[in-house]
Amino acid sequence: MNWIVAIPLYNKSSTIERCLKSVLSQSLTEFDLLIVNDGSTDNSIAIVEERFSDSRINIVTTINKGVSNARNIAINYAVDHEHQYIAFLDADDYWENNHLELLDQLFKQYKDIQVVASNYITHFNNYIKSNVFSKPVETTQILEDLFTYSFKSFPLSSSSFACNVEVFEKTGNYNTQLTHGEDTELFIRLGKLYKIGFNTSVTVHIDRTLSGSSSIAIKDRKHPEFIHLDDSNNLPLHAFIQTNLWRIAIEHKMYGQSDSFEEIKKKIDKNSLTVKQLFLLNLPGKLLYYLHQFKTRKD
Repeated sequence: MNWIVAIPLYNKSSTIERCLKSVLSQSLTEFDLLIVNDGSTDNSIAIVEERFSDSRINIVTTINKGVSNARNIAINYAVDHEHQYIAFLDADDYWENNHLELLDQLFKQYKDIQVVASNYITHFNNYIKSNVFSKPVETTQILEDLFTYSFKSFPLSSSSFACNVEVFEKTGNYNTQLTHGEDTELFIRLGKLYKIGFNTSVTVHIDRTLSGSSSIAIKDRKHPEFIHLDDSNNLPLHAFIQTNLWRIAIEHKMYGQSDSFEEIKKKIDKNSLTVKQLFLLNLPGKLLYYLHQFKTRKD
């Protein structure tokens, strides 16, 4: 079977049923579905086992080691079971019923493409955010350089992309040492090596209505270093990496981590930042915090 869908699952009892229904109602029906239970302590798995009896569902249970480890288990499972394509879906997100069919069509349309994605929208409590890319995108096209499209919205998300399983032999799997930014770090590795087959149709819903603050303290978070992925000869990539470093620096300053803020700030190429970014970088941490709280309440 060509396709496998991978869902990492940890304590998503309020959303896993919606997630699974969206997968099992796909117009492309020939796929395996792997749920990697990352040591859930709620009744997420009970919901799966009691409410779904589809023969395509497989469950692997592991002790809690984080989403990157769960996704890597799925990648290894796909290799062992000789699947060609893998699509990921977070357990709080969901698909339109043509999502897999659309991705499959992209692989067939662009024979040499190894990574594909469709468009997505993000649901917050008070509004829905649509993507705005920094270059015009046709309905269906190849993104020759992923990073030229990424200054406003990023074309890839953890629930909207799929790839040939073989790409992980070149890029490596998800970095399990990271607690934050693991998706972005992998997408940079993918974008440096591969063109992206993309369709602007919205087939993915990212749900941020229930997202709370991370349980991991700022000082203990492991973000990507990014510097080892940078390439000063690729200006869009360089600017994208600098913006991500800026975001991490702002977060540390906002929560009073002045020492780590200064360390991250030293790594940032200030010439790659916008006037607004430079302005915010120099604001007092408390003011940044209040601005963030205001925006969060608005969202």
